[in-house]
Amino acid sequence: MPISKDKLEAFIENIANFEDLTLEDKILVCGYYLQTKEKFENFDHRPIEECFTLLDVFTPTNINSRLRGFESKKLIVKHKAGYRVERTKVKFIETDILGKPKLKEISANLEKLPTLLKKPESDYVKEVVNCLKVEAHHAAIVLMWVITISHLRNFVLAFKLNDFNTSLSKYTKYQKKGLAISKYDDFEEVNEKDFLDLLKNASIISKGTHKLLEEKLGIRNTFAHPSPLTLTDTKTISFIEDMINDIITKIK
Repeated sequence: MPISKDKLEAFIENIANFEDLTLEDKILVCGYYLQTKEKFENFDHRPIEECFTLLDVFTPTNINSRLRGFESKKLIVKHKAGYRVERTKVKFIETDILGKPKLKEISANLEKLPTLLKKPESDYVKEVVNCLKVEAHHAAIVLMWVITISHLRNFVLAFKLNDFNTSLSKYTKYQKKGLAISKYDDFEEVNEKDFLDLLKNASIISKGTHKLLEEKLGIRNTFAHPSPLTLTDTKTISFIEDMINDIITKIK
């Protein structure tokens, strides 16, 4: 059965950084393409090799033996005279490879965000975008949170200091310390969870904004340290956009 070069190239074009995938994943993606898009009942080394040739990329040697190795690793399963990609690997391809936003699309959308802000915040957000470009998702989350907290602190100092200090004076935890904010560094005495509560209690932010910030603080806390959870492009982008569109650009 002939393979459509145009159809194959269109499929690969929708994969973020196909050229950076491991050889194993490239072979499996080609197998996935054959069985889902070209409707092959099964495949062996020959159509896989044809896919590499049609894509004008280097064709690895011994694909036949590689497929046998894949079978022993349970990445593919025997099906009649050929193979099919194993079910859990199909899900991996669909979520982690095909479901990953293309880098150029991420960049095009996010690179507009710094233009919404003034310096120095715009410069810091550019660094966040650069983190995302190299898939430093954890760094992007942590830096974006720091930018957001800094923005809120500066907003309080500029416009809401009396309201904030009144709220602070009623907070039992800080009453004993007699703490009052007069300069930026004073905020270091207030932990971030309490800071968000104080903003809400002083009516500096709404209950909805407080809920959003608490949610994002939880995400920051989860991914600021080693975690078994996966931090994807989509989650990171959502975090960044929410912080800029719903917090920084609206509270000023």
